Amino acid sequence: MHAHKLLFIGTPGAGKTTAIAAVSDALPVCTDVPSSEEDRRTTVALDFGEVHLEEGLRLGLYGIPGQPRFDFLWSILAPGTLGVVLMLDARETASSQRVSWLLAQHRAHLDGTALVVCVTHLDAAAAKPLADFREMARLRGLDCPVLGLDARRTDLVQFVLRVLVARIEAQALLP
Repeated sequence: MHAHKLLFIGTPGAGKTTAIAAVSDALPVCTDVPSSEEDRRTTVALDFGEVHLEEGLRLGLYGIPGQPRFDFLWSILAPGTLGVVLMLDARETASSQRVSWLLAQHRAHLDGTALVVCVTHLDAAAAKPLADFREMARLRGLDCPVLGLDARRTDLVQFVLRVLVARIEAQALLP
């Protein structure tokens, strides 16, 4: 059975590691260390997990760090990617420098690749509304679903993966 390679990208703290851990069939490979920039942990290489969906699909899930200093990992992990989950933290504005950098830096990888945008931490007091992120996607020409996500919930992450797989399959049907 061939695995679909999916990338989880996004701003630091958006929940990439948490989402992969929530759905991985086995203990995921995780390279989190205490962050020197913020009061939390951060990924310094990659996260990797694998999940088998009921439809007989095997998905390889790769999480890429969100800091610019790890940008070189894109050239290693992006080839062969069929879909991308772009995770954004609702506590940041949709037009923040980090979101702008992420989209500009990786636009070439995003164009033509199935994409789903997930906004996390929508329950936080400082959260921006989901509508702001939908508008950001529209203004940047991202033709994709923009969904709210609690990255800790297996059922919600599985739903996102099914949406992404459906987009991959739909793109395969297009000329």
